[in-house]
Amino acid sequence: MLIVCKNFGKLLKFKMVWHLCHTIFVYIFFNIYNKIKNIKMGNEFINYLLVYFKGNHYLDEQIFFALSNDGYNWTPINDEKPIINSEEIALKKSIRDPHIIRTENGEFYMVATDMRSSNGWDSNCGIVLLKSNNLINWTSQTIDFTIKWPKIFNKNTIEAVWAPETIYDKKNNKYMVYYTIKEKNKNYMIYYSYANEYFTDLTEPKLLYNHNMLNTIDANIIYHNNKYHMFFKTEDDQSQGIQKATCDTLQGSWLPENEYIQKTHLNVEAPNVFKLNDNNGFILMYDCFMDNKYEYCYSDDLINFNKINSINNNIIIRHASVIPITKKETERLIYNFPNIKNNNLKLFIDNENL
Repeated sequence: MLIVCKNFGKLLKFKMVWHLCHTIFVYIFFNIYNKIKNIKMGNEFINYLLVYFKGNHYLDEQIFFALSNDGYNWTPINDEKPIINSEEIALKKSIRDPHIIRTENGEFYMVATDMRSSNGWDSNCGIVLLKSNNLINWTSQTIDFTIKWPKIFNKNTIEAVWAPETIYDKKNNKYMVYYTIKEKNKNYMIYYSYANEYFTDLTEPKLLYNHNMLNTIDANIIYHNNKYHMFFKTEDDQSQGIQKATCDTLQGSWLPENEYIQKTHLNVEAPNVFKLNDNNGFILMYDCFMDNKYEYCYSDDLINFNKINSINNNIIIRHASVIPITKKETERLIYNFPNIKNNNLKLFIDNENL
């Protein structure tokens, strides 16, 4: 009887180990199969799309695109001409601070500051919402906060509505648009709204984050390890730079870390964090706006950041955002927005990049 029990125990253990090995094998096999399938179909993320504006002249306050296969060396497309004419989408006939995301159903949302800086830094009171299903053709809608919510904001008190961004709120199954608001005799703070299902309208603004009652601008939020990580620019009389706060939910109590993250002594703003296509870490980029350059840092945990020094950019980038794109999307962008003057985009669709 004892021998039978021992043999049964060994057999049971063997079956459990075999089942575990079989499960692992099947998981690995189908992961590899799906990866190869996606590559052949052109659905694997192989490049990055940068969306940016270029400067304070109205001709530079437009939406520009650039491509990269590493996430920090960029090549403009469309001969560095605007992808969208700001005069056609913005009340102020200029835009700044464009931000792009890929939605849960594969569409693309962009938001931007509706502003012409030559009219003054306190001259804007709204943002632009844009939507596309192919990165080429875009529809747009303007939101003037003083017209939309006249009981809350008026042109005599509101001084800025800056740097909008969008994130998917998993808990509420909606897209949150968050942005910086400056009102007279108040510091800059981060507010939020929810977009409607057509991405053409917003709910009434509510306060999202006010960092220690100090100026807080240019928030950028990414979800990682069951937490939301908000990167933002803050400043006081002695210092300025990029800091971070975390929260379990988008509308919860954000916990600030109260440490500067940037790896430079230069004035910085506009942090943007994105995951690398190989899933091995993140890039934090920020705008050294007084020196006309961007700096990039690598992190594998969103806690420790190391500056990337091998940068070879000869384009001016201001307040930018990044998404990963597939080979099909890369080909579509190059076909519709080619570089006629310098046909240097072929490297982004060569099989070697896979």
